[in-house]
Amino acid sequence: MSNGARHGLGAVAGLLLTPIILAGLTFGLTRVVTGMRMFYLPWIGLPVLLAAAALLGFAMGSRLSPLASLLPGLAYTVLGVVPFVGMVLDGFRMNLSTLLPSEFALGLDTLLYTGLLLALGLTLLVASFFPSRWRARISPAAWAPQHYQPLPHEAQHQQMHQQPPYGQPNPDDTTRPFHRE
Repeated sequence: MSNGARHGLGAVAGLLLTPIILAGLTFGLTRVVTGMRMFYLPWIGLPVLLAAAALLGFAMGSRLSPLASLLPGLAYTVLGVVPFVGMVLDGFRMNLSTLLPSEFALGLDTLLYTGLLLALGLTLLVASFFPSRWRARISPAAWAPQHYQPLPHEAQHQQMHQQPPYGQPNPDDTTRPFHRE
């Protein structure tokens, strides 16, 4: 696969995975938190939360392209910074959870105000900065050893200074008294 196609697929994957992972995390966390408060096992929340974690792992470790982790990383980092900016500006509180249905609100608040969304965003960003993820995979034929071909002047130099095997007379040496012809 060409590098351009790989990065194009990575961008599409990143754009699709960003809302899917966030929806899975917020819905799963809402169900898990409410289930634990009521002392029952959240049968729906845990699998959704685990599926979102698996998608996070795919985005971070995918050989597809680092764009698959860069795009969600940027979005989650920006969203994760919002509560802390509100604390610095003292009184500015952007309540993002009012924009969502109640099934997602508690999970988003949990992700935002505990700093988990910021941590996930930074983790995805760091995973996308490894140089090996930006390069295309090299085929085994490309790194196979190549035979050395000396340059023409190197070949002449080697012929001029080539020594005969040990114990055999040098045919070019006429200065020796016992030279055989």
